[in-house]
This record gives sequence, C-alpha cells and structure tokens, in this order.
Amino acid sequence: MIKNKTTAIKPQLTVYRFTFIFVLNEKLRNLNIQNGVLIYDRIRRFAFFPEDYLLVGNFDGSLYIWNKSNMCNIRLQSIIKAHDIMITTISSIYFNKYILTSSLDGIIKVWNIENIDDIVQIGKLSGHIGRIYQFTNVLRKEYFLSCGVDKTIKVWNLANINNIYLVSSIKAHSGSVNALSELYMDQYLLSGGADNTINIWKLEHNGELLFISATIAHVNEISCLSELYLGRYIISGSKDRYIKFWDLSNLKRLILVSQCFAHKKAVKCILSRIERRNHIWTVGDEIIRLWDISDISVFICVCSISDINYDVNCLSYGNSKCYIFGGGFFTGVRVWDIRNINKIKLISVLKDHKNSILAIR
Repeated sequence: MIKNKTTAIKPQLTVYRFTFIFVLNEKLRNLNIQNGVLIYDRIRRFAFFPEDYLLVGNFDGSLYIWNKSNMCNIRLQSIIKAHDIMITTISSIYFNKYILTSSLDGIIKVWNIENIDDIVQIGKLSGHIGRIYQFTNVLRKEYFLSCGVDKTIKVWNLANINNIYLVSSIKAHSGSVNALSELYMDQYLLSGGADNTINIWKLEHNGELLFISATIAHVNEISCLSELYLGRYIISGSKDRYIKFWDLSNLKRLILVSQCFAHKKAVKCILSRIERRNHIWTVGDEIIRLWDISDISVFICVCSISDINYDVNCLSYGNSKCYIFGGGFFTGVRVWDIRNINKIKLISVLKDHKNSILAIR
C-alpha cells in the first residue's frame, strides 16, 4: 500500500438536500434519493449509451461496436468507417439516441444509434482546427462544448439534433485545451490547458462563456479533470505525472488539498464513479492504478494493474461497473473483472482491433 501525504486543508463536505425535485422527462428516473438526500449520478448522466454495447475509436478512423451483454462472450457487432483519420473522442447525447465522434482533423460527426444495427450519420460539424480533445454536455443538455489543440472552447446548440450550430467560441488558454469538466447543476465549467492552468467558466443561458478565474495548477500541462462530491472537489492529472485534489468551495480561488506522484509518465485519464465515490482509477504509462480518496488529505494506492506492456490511453466502465475496459498503444481492448479489487482478473482481449486506441465509450 502506497501513501503519499501532503500538508492538507480539510474542508467539510457539503451535502445537497432538496425538499422537492422536478423530473422533466420520464427517462430521468435514475435519481437515487437516500434519506432525503439526492445522490447525483454523474456517470449515468452523461454515459447514456446502452449498457449492452461498447464503442471503441480506432487509430485508422474506424468505430467498433461491441456487444457486451454477455461479458464471457463479448462479440463484435459492427464496424463503421467514421473518420478518415484517428478518432480522438466519443460522447453520447440525447439519452442514448445519438453519439458524437471527433478526429485529429477537427471534424465532429453526429450519429443516430437508435438502431444499433443501422447506425446513421446525421450531421457533420466543423469549426475546430486540429485535434479535438473532449466533449461535455451542460445546461440540461441544451448545449455541448468541445475543446482542442486550437486553444478554444466552442459551445454548440443542441435544441434541434438535425440542426446543431455553433453558438460561441472563445480562446480559453494560451496553449491547447486538453480537458473539460462540467460542475454540479451544469452552470459552471472547468477547463485544463497546456499552459498548466485550470480555468473556471460560467455558461450563460445564451451560450456565452464568462471567465471567472484561473489557477496555475501544475508544472506541466493538464491532461485530465474529474469532478467529485457533487462539484465540491475536482481531481486534476498532468504531464508532470501528478494527480491533485482541489477544493472548489470558492470559485475565485482553487485550494489545493493534496497531491500525489501517480505515474512514471503523464497522467492521461481519471475514471471515477458515484457508486464508489471514494475511489478513482488513473492511467499513465503501462500501469492502471486504483486510489482510495476517502481521506481527501491523502491518496492511497489500493491496487495496480500491470499486466500490460504498452501505454494505456483510455478507460471505461463495463456492465454494472463490475468491469473496466482499457485501450492504448497496443492491439485490442483489454477487459478486467474488478468485482474483487484484491484479485483483479484479465478476462478477455478483444483482438479484432489492428491499431492503437484513443477513445472508448
């Protein structure tokens, strides 16, 4: 067990209590209410792709759809030539009816996936120059945001899925914008850039981004961000190989709570889940690590997955969050059973992929 302690401030955790809740759509029934406390499920909220399927973006621009209804027999459902070059991002919108994909050329494509056997492209969006790093939905899904190597964050209107249009674009960092994280209740957004800073933004209802603050967070560029505890905290990962825990109680000034040297190479991905909010997974180099963050003043490495010979780029949860999928600079997608963290097992390698993988959904 590895412990990495720093001098830490221990803010009190805020629990959001509601006396009433408006449910605007019958598909929003996955609210978990315990003793009058709304447990806000970040994972379900933005990962609406049907749980029986896994989407994998290939280096050659192909989109692979895997049927994982039976984890003992995951089978390839179909392959779509989605882009001309490497797929960099996959995201779902509109309650699993549509997905967005992007590539190194800055093109965003919109796909109708209501019929998994007949996935149809219904839109193509341009505006970015070069690689797109991430998408995120905000303001009750009225908008989605994209960021990329062109240093911008772009806001797109989703009111009509057949007519998505660019609302606003802002130069957000002095270097590429590598990461986005929407905050609880959608109104605020964090961005991480190659200029080593985390910026906080407010998204107005007209789609304009209002700058709030900037914090120099790392000594090298920020590569990933993950919100925790209903937007009270955030974890950042960087090319400086550190992960850092930040208190967001004051949006004018981020407060560093703790930090940890996590990997031998850049931290590429942070995977968190509401069901086990005291744990996060990180990826950097050829190691996948699980961290216990129940004490926010210290990162405790619970276990590591090290049966990989090449760098891992991305992670995604499998059925019922009992499995994780990993893709990287190796052929195929690896599947691990994580139900017993003391005995994590590699159960499958999806070998049909012939190229490196940057995106899994």
